[in-house]
Order: sequence, then structure tokens, then C-alpha cells
Amino acid sequence: MVHSNNVNVLLVIAACGCAIGGLIAWVIILIDAFNDAWWKAVAFFLCGFYALFYSIFEFDHDRKWEIVILAWAGFALSGGLLKLTA
Repeated sequence: MVHSNNVNVLLVIAACGCAIGGLIAWVIILIDAFNDAWWKAVAFFLCGFYALFYSIFEFDHDRKWEIVILAWAGFALSGGLLKLTA
């Protein structure tokens, strides 16, 4: 699908916004993992499956589900929007 340059710029800006939101949420979860135990944070950082497990079952925050959804969906949306620019 071919878009004009203006649409591509808008898609890249939206993708960057989604990625930044996902990164901020990811860092919040990572800080919680460090507060739990250092090895959980290292495992969270190195292994995506443990990151998924930790974010769903062990992450404890008042706004848990908003942060978890933003962390996972932010990067997915970013990748999808960047794919549209190709």
C-alpha cells in the first residue's frame, strides 16, 4: 500500500508515541521487579516469557491492567504502524 509522504510522517509519529508509552510502562514494571528481587528483574529483562508471566501474575500496582496493556500493546501498535509505512 502506497501512502503520501504526509501520511507516512503521521504514521511514524504515532508509532513513536506508542513506543514511548510502551517503554514508560515497561520501565514501571521493571522497577517493580527490581523492588521484588534483583534476579526477577534480570530474568524480566532477559526473558520475554518471564516478563509476560511477571507482568500478569506478580506485578502489583493500583493501575496494574492499564500499565500491562500499555506495555504490551504499545510496542505491538508501534510495530503495526511502522509496517504500514513500508
